[in-house]
Amino acid sequence: MSGKSYRVAALLCAVLALPAIALALEGPLDGNQHPSVGYLFGQQTDPSTCHGEIISTCSATLLSSTVLVTTGSCADQFLHPEEYGYTLTAIWISFNPDNSFDCSSAMQVASITEHPLFDEMVLDSPYNIGVFTLASPAAGTPATLPAAGSLSTLVHGQDLEVAEYGPDHNGNVLTQRRRLAAARLASQDADLQKLHLENGNHVCFGNYEGGAAFFPSSQNLASLSLGLASGCKSGQLLRLDTSTSRDFLDDFVTVP
Repeated sequence: MSGKSYRVAALLCAVLALPAIALALEGPLDGNQHPSVGYLFGQQTDPSTCHGEIISTCSATLLSSTVLVTTGSCADQFLHPEEYGYTLTAIWISFNPDNSFDCSSAMQVASITEHPLFDEMVLDSPYNIGVFTLASPAAGTPATLPAAGSLSTLVHGQDLEVAEYGPDHNGNVLTQRRRLAAARLASQDADLQKLHLENGNHVCFGNYEGGAAFFPSSQNLASLSLGLASGCKSGQLLRLDTSTSRDFLDDFVTVP
């Protein structure tokens, strides 16, 4: 396996084993609580008809009807598929909470942008952020970005919840569904947050990323899941209220 090919697994013929040392959300099903969070997958055949052929480890969150935020790492996977051993003809996103490869409702991606300072070797970075733009508007309700600097007032133990696509408890990538985990703020610095998952939820079974932390029972975003974990009970996330995040996203959506 090449140095990068572990980050995207082929659905055709075989599913490559994912490393069980990083982030994949294992929690109760989200249902329709966070309809803005979708799952990205790729295709290698005729793009005029959707086929779920390339499994990714990436979620993304609608910020407008056509713009989604995800990690720079996810953007890089799809921007440079040849570096991961694939040639893609199309990229799709499914918002079906129970079927991550639902071609009946999937939306096609038109363009991808990663932060110009993104470095694939430094994932715990304020530049690990990217944007996918859709070819046509999605019907889902977009999530709301936090105001500038607003997360600085959060205190240790602040309740949050993480929504992200992840496999079942056996780590089966063919049963990925949108999942939700209660979390609390363990610590944060100027760019990153560390969340501790509650109620027996955990983050194992591969390096899933691109999901988001929301304030409870709302569509209000706090941070972006980077696919980095410390053990199976905590994960690192990128704050979306910082000048770095906002300056990048401001080229695609109106930031509050």
